[in-house]
Amino acid sequence: MLVPPSPATTAGTSTRTTLGDVARSATPAAGEAQVQPEQTERRSTMLAAKAARPAPSAPAIVPSAQLSTHGDEAFHAMGALMAAPASHPHFRINDTGRIERSTETGIWQPIPIDDSAKFRVLSVSGAEVWAGGDHLRLFHSTDGGITWIDIQLPATANRDHAIAHIRIEPPQTITVESDDSNTWTSSDNGATWQ
Repeated sequence: MLVPPSPATTAGTSTRTTLGDVARSATPAAGEAQVQPEQTERRSTMLAAKAARPAPSAPAIVPSAQLSTHGDEAFHAMGALMAAPASHPHFRINDTGRIERSTETGIWQPIPIDDSAKFRVLSVSGAEVWAGGDHLRLFHSTDGGITWIDIQLPATANRDHAIAHIRIEPPQTITVESDDSNTWTSSDNGATWQ
């Protein structure tokens, strides 16, 4: 509802008229019900409260000129605020018997575990990675292949053979089988073997 300016308005000053002022000063036309004073006051209070609330702000738009680069990839400012999906590394054994690791980039990088070890088998369960190879060499990582521990199988094991299979049974049971069908099981994540 538009309210015409009051005649009291002079150059350089203005008078603000609210809906409550109009409701209080209006005289009802013939046949119209008169608004109760307490209803008018309540409406005025509600309108004043609504006018005092800040308007919702529009989402910030980041111009393309504000994109930053990191290496060969461009990251949008909004994307940096969003949580990146957890990346699970992938593992493989290359043609020379070395372990390689890849994350979301898809680039395979060698893992320098032990230059003398030639690996034949990998087993992965979450962040747990087990790698076995020639001469019954066995290595274990609990952090997705970042750090490795050299695990010793029982001293009676014939080191002329290689590890052929590794089975992980969460949370801590590991079964290792050699290429001559000997089997060792650990229920304490490789600390002791049966």
